[in-house]
Amino acid sequence: MTFTNFLRLIILSTLSSASVLAVGVKEIPNDIVWQTTDPVKEGLIASPKAKRGGSFNDYLRSFPLTLRQVGPDSNGSFRGYMDENDVSLLVRHPNTNAWLPGIATHWAKDKNGRTMYYRLDPQAKWSDGKPITADDFLFMLELYRSPHIVHPWYNQYFTDEVEAIQKFKSKDGKDLLAVTLPKPKPDLEYFTNFRPFPKHFYKLDKNFVKAYNWKPPPTSGPYYIDKVRKGKTITFKRVKDWWGDKRPWFQNRFSFDKVQFQVIRDRNTAFEYFTKQKLDYINLNYPDLWHERTNTPDFLSGRIKRLWFYNDRPRYDYVLTLNTKHPIFQDKRVREALHYSMNVDKVINQVLRKDYQRLQAISRGYGDYTNETLKARPFDLKKADELLSAAGWTKRDKNGYRVKDGQTLEATLTYRDASVAKRFVVLREEAKKAGFNIKLQLLDSSSGWKYFRDGKTEIAYVVWATFHRPQYWSQYHSSNANKTQTNNFSNLADPELDKLIESYRASTKHEERTKAAQKIQKFIHDAAVQIPLFEIPYFRVGYWNWIKFPKVQATKESDTLKYFGLSTGGLMWLDKEQKKKTKAEAKQKKPGQPIIEKNETFRRKT
Repeated sequence: MTFTNFLRLIILSTLSSASVLAVGVKEIPNDIVWQTTDPVKEGLIASPKAKRGGSFNDYLRSFPLTLRQVGPDSNGSFRGYMDENDVSLLVRHPNTNAWLPGIATHWAKDKNGRTMYYRLDPQAKWSDGKPITADDFLFMLELYRSPHIVHPWYNQYFTDEVEAIQKFKSKDGKDLLAVTLPKPKPDLEYFTNFRPFPKHFYKLDKNFVKAYNWKPPPTSGPYYIDKVRKGKTITFKRVKDWWGDKRPWFQNRFSFDKVQFQVIRDRNTAFEYFTKQKLDYINLNYPDLWHERTNTPDFLSGRIKRLWFYNDRPRYDYVLTLNTKHPIFQDKRVREALHYSMNVDKVINQVLRKDYQRLQAISRGYGDYTNETLKARPFDLKKADELLSAAGWTKRDKNGYRVKDGQTLEATLTYRDASVAKRFVVLREEAKKAGFNIKLQLLDSSSGWKYFRDGKTEIAYVVWATFHRPQYWSQYHSSNANKTQTNNFSNLADPELDKLIESYRASTKHEERTKAAQKIQKFIHDAAVQIPLFEIPYFRVGYWNWIKFPKVQATKESDTLKYFGLSTGGLMWLDKEQKKKTKAEAKQKKPGQPIIEKNETFRRKT
């Protein structure tokens, strides 16, 4: 952190009054145009038939290392459930992309192009009954900038990318918020759409990390963490008289009284729990589950339904990330050779039953931001041999692996899901033909992610989530290379790429940003640090027929059926009478017809 930023951090962490801040705006202009959006006109996604009550049962593959949403070990998969339950200033409509009221009821842009103003809903409350105020957003900035959270990424981002968050009062006494960025940004709502942190709950000092490891915070959303049995279960409970229930966008949603998670480390075991009615639904994206494991009486009778739902959203990056710190991957020719040694098409055709598609490059499905000219390197042993020979790996040992200067051409591929092991066995055996010794290492979800972020991987199997626009800084900028607790698993550090990423982040013009994004994608493709694997244009689930949905079960942006998620989730509910009936029929092994629902409402036309 530079001295200037350190000084700014000290000033902003000690001052909270808008009248004395040295940054931001002096006052809210009189000529701004306040706007809001009617979610009814945009189109509601919930069903008026939804019924409140009952419990929903799901599972975790590993118990979280902490319940903190910031700081060491916080970036695990369970945090996603907590984040999805938090209400930000605005909510994005998943089908139209319109901004909808969240904690803010109205919003406006300043002519300076870098300040957004928000009018807060005085009815918004934390789950413990305390009001959500502008002070909670000022505290959010203080927290993210604080060294006490031990999270350098947040420290740097919220120091460099946020100039100020200030509070004001409207004439009728309501809280107003001004969020100012250092430079103008396109999609200003997106870059200023923050969530609050409960100032009354946290004590920001040197004990922060330890003090809040297992202390669930009050939430702004419909659920809060009610019970924790370490290593076993976590239960969310519905907030009584949640303030959002008065909003049209949230009505008839988040119907379950409880959402319960139990730890089941193996997906096959989880499937067995599901078939025994201990879980309410299960992900069936895996071809073996969809095609082979569904020939049971409950599936064949329609008591368990199957849903195949096509979406139209940015695609997850299913990739193998090569760590350039590993000796063999310091040579770009070796990295490229490994690309040509990966027979991904064989995996798709044989293991995945042609259900998936080959991912051609990162950042697919972002419209103008996607570089459609990039194509994944095909399986080509001749090209692999040419590259490896040029790099000096000309000899092989008795096992067929290449050697040079007493070193074997080998690397460990680390993954966090036992269900995908067959895919990597095929890739390993095919890569052996080129002379690579690929060792496989399985870690559980939480400890595996920590292992990744500690920079210990050689080859990391990663599924990167998506955003409103492609994001590159955390994964590819040199400021995140050769450090722990960052997402730059490849340790890529290149001044030219840094300039492209910085230009992409700073530009306010659509054409400039899309060109920069496409150049970044080409740079990463040429650097050969990511091996693209799979693309899945849909999700598939199985669920017991007592779980009910609207006619369109999910949204354009949905990547699965969700019980959390202010934008896409909370659409399902429990039919208690149907559950009693289904359980009785299951005991009697009553026959019926299989039910497979295929929804192509949002299927992308190709």
